[in-house]
Amino acid sequence: MTERTDDFAHRQTQANLAAVEREYSPLHNDLDAELRAVLQPLNDARGTMLKRQVTLQTIAEEHRAGRIANDQVPKLRAAVIDDMDKAQAVADKAVRARLKALPGELAARAFATPPRGAETSEAKADLRMRMDNSEDVFAAMTEAANDAARRGDALALRLLASDWGRDYAASRSDPEYGAAVVADVRRIATASADLFPTEARSDLATLERIGDLEKAHAMGINLVDMTRAAAVDGRA
Repeated sequence: MTERTDDFAHRQTQANLAAVEREYSPLHNDLDAELRAVLQPLNDARGTMLKRQVTLQTIAEEHRAGRIANDQVPKLRAAVIDDMDKAQAVADKAVRARLKALPGELAARAFATPPRGAETSEAKADLRMRMDNSEDVFAAMTEAANDAARRGDALALRLLASDWGRDYAASRSDPEYGAAVVADVRRIATASADLFPTEARSDLATLERIGDLEKAHAMGINLVDMTRAAAVDGRA
């Protein structure tokens, strides 16, 4: 590859990196603090890449000055690049683990079972009376949820969308079907989020941004990979 071709490839890498960063930064900054925290390992990995870039440049400068022997350069560079690769792998693994766990955590908080008490016991009894005689548990629960949303019955809606609703549906069918029924009930509940407590509404709003978080994750991984490539190139 000629020097002119090298320069063109370098400029193209830099242009691509800048383009992705321009798209990534606004999306990242628009996420709430809990979602941004999921991406922090990627930001840390980029920081590692930039530090190792300086190390690679120092190796090159010391080699040109004759203070590092020719046969030592590949070994030194390989050790630095291996460190970058490990940092990227660890960051990606950490983010993927949080991406997998976070929707369930948010849902558990947003759709927490209402506290026990006389009012809650009465609401459960009313719901059972309404739904027990229906052969179709899916229809019974979604109709009850829609009715609760229309009437502004926050307690009934929260119960149906909670683990109590999941367990009720599972008792009428099986755990897998029960979870599927409650997933539909929770979509109904999310559309009436104003009936939920303030903290639950915040969790629901965060849950609605999971798609944006996944997009930011894909862009962040690409950004880390491109930063690594620029660092290895040695002229970034």
